[in-house]
Amino acid sequence: MIRRTPCEFYLKYLIVHPDKLADTQIQEKLQELGLDDLGDYYIKKLREKLKPPSPFYPADQYHARSQRFLIKEGIQCLFLHDEDAMTALRILDLPRHKEFVEAMVMAYAPFDAIADSLSRHKRFKCRPKAIELFKQYFWNIDLLDSVQMRALIDIRASSAAFHADERVKGQSGPLKKAYYSDPRRLISQLPYSPMSAVMAQMKMGLMPAKVNLTKVVERTREAAALGAYEAISAGGPRDSQRARDLSEVVRAMTDVLETIVRPDENLREELSRIALRTDEGTIPYIHQLSSGQHTVEMQPVPKEPHHGSYEPAVEGPPGERPGDSG
Repeated sequence: MIRRTPCEFYLKYLIVHPDKLADTQIQEKLQELGLDDLGDYYIKKLREKLKPPSPFYPADQYHARSQRFLIKEGIQCLFLHDEDAMTALRILDLPRHKEFVEAMVMAYAPFDAIADSLSRHKRFKCRPKAIELFKQYFWNIDLLDSVQMRALIDIRASSAAFHADERVKGQSGPLKKAYYSDPRRLISQLPYSPMSAVMAQMKMGLMPAKVNLTKVVERTREAAALGAYEAISAGGPRDSQRARDLSEVVRAMTDVLETIVRPDENLREELSRIALRTDEGTIPYIHQLSSGQHTVEMQPVPKEPHHGSYEPAVEGPPGERPGDSG
């Protein structure tokens, strides 16, 4: 069961809005913006929890009780719009931008990198704070686990089948077919890595400027090896064939690595990791190190014999031995 929606904070905003929106109006608003609606029960559950003060003036930044409530529920920026909040709302109105930001947030790309990509590829001026607000209010993936996230994206593809309009229902089939190439679906099934973000960008028609072929082949070999290990461990009826196929991928990727990577490049890369570190601090004087317990004498200090120590006998002619009397 999907217990929370990624747009929960925006849903709170609609529920406590002074316009007193009905549940059906809220659901229509979410569908219009392409946000995720979990049904009547979810809206009713939030309504029961949200208790705004009376009187409630959310747009008045000087009304202390109202602002304390908004801060507590995390929705103050939706009523008091600054530049970054306005940018986040504009992203919500642009389907291509929304798709790109959602996919990159799922790949855990840094906010500054997402904002920079929007500026360069989409010619859309954006700051990292706007991406952070978009995630918080409209695409808060931290509210769901990975299984719920995959199911939620699947529900998006089939949502048209439950629409009241018959012509909209007819879109369900084509939407499900197109769903399999959705970059967000791809990201939900891949591990968190920069490689996943690159693959999602390619799904959206953005070719990366530079791809490290060696890293791609290495990751492919590692993934194939792990998949073969998983198949062998599972021990199903077709797992042995799957393990053999993946083993062939490992062998092929190893051959490709030997072709594209030269030994001298590997050596150069390993040597580049060795950094000579120099301590640029003040060199202490000797009296600071020894606390004054030092000397400039170069001769060894004779060791005094201990009392009761054994003295070896000295051989020599009679009369010259120790203890002989004249």
